[in-house]
Amino acid sequence: MDKRENEASARLSQRAYDLYLMMRRNASLQVDEAEFGPELAELQRYGLTVPNDLRPGRPKMALEAGTAYREQVDAGLDELEALACRLRELRQVLDTLPDPHDGIVGGLRVLSSKDEANRLLREAEAKEQREVLTAHPLDRPQSATKARKPKEEANLRAGIGIRTIYPVSARARPGESEWAETVIANGGEVRLSSRRFPRMVIYSHLAVVPDYTRLGPTGEPARDRAVALLHPALVAYARQIFEGEWAEAIPWAVVPLPEPVPEAVRITGIQRSIIKMRVNEWTYDQIARALSINERTARRHIGALGQLLGVKGELATVAAWTRFEMARERIATPEGLPMGKPNFNDR
Repeated sequence: MDKRENEASARLSQRAYDLYLMMRRNASLQVDEAEFGPELAELQRYGLTVPNDLRPGRPKMALEAGTAYREQVDAGLDELEALACRLRELRQVLDTLPDPHDGIVGGLRVLSSKDEANRLLREAEAKEQREVLTAHPLDRPQSATKARKPKEEANLRAGIGIRTIYPVSARARPGESEWAETVIANGGEVRLSSRRFPRMVIYSHLAVVPDYTRLGPTGEPARDRAVALLHPALVAYARQIFEGEWAEAIPWAVVPLPEPVPEAVRITGIQRSIIKMRVNEWTYDQIARALSINERTARRHIGALGQLLGVKGELATVAAWTRFEMARERIATPEGLPMGKPNFNDR
């Protein structure tokens, strides 16, 4: 010990002195402040230890001030190195961004017409070798789905995967039903969702989504415009959104098309209103406000309707109602419904 340590140790309590000797023998000793608080205070008062602020939540005293300071310097150098690494990665991302030309800005390209969007999609499809992801919240003309079937079969035979999300109401539309059955028979996957989901077409290096910067009078995006996501990070983000919707959807075959409901089944007016709204993708909050009821009541009406139709669960109820109602007349969109979907019919 030096003179300072000798003078200090003479004033220490026995317990503080014993702790000091333990810390000298083991510089990495972790000391519980709850157990040795007074002793640590003694050692700190005489300058024999200093707090190590780099160990929050696990009190530890460095035997010498230099030990704590060296750890702080090392931590600072590590942080600077990590920051430099992140800056280099950011520079690489910036270097890959396309120049702002031909309508491309920051990895985005605004598609100002349906023809332009479809042309870009056809070019991307010709280059695709892995998988095509699509989400169709709106109905597709039967002529479009019929024209697409040979192309989907050819893609699947070539080893290009296909995954598609449809609303539950698609089960009762002949064109989409035939398209889905063709895709599934050839190894593709189709799922149904009762949630509101965005229109998406995603390839390995390109995604096309609605242009939400220009909304129509009912709050839906303009149908003659879309946005192409070109930067890999943006494509990955669109894919993440798709995967979230995919996880919530149910495979096409899991929701069987129900038998027609007997006309003797008595469906109340409010049940009819609520199920029509759900088919057209109203949220329960929107339904409750429109009908001046609470959300729990709206959900109970859906459950009761499911019992009348002989099915369980909202997806099956929506599918059963769609079959029953669309057999007689096409379900009209309630006035003022904010759909918010684009319409690229040939994909």
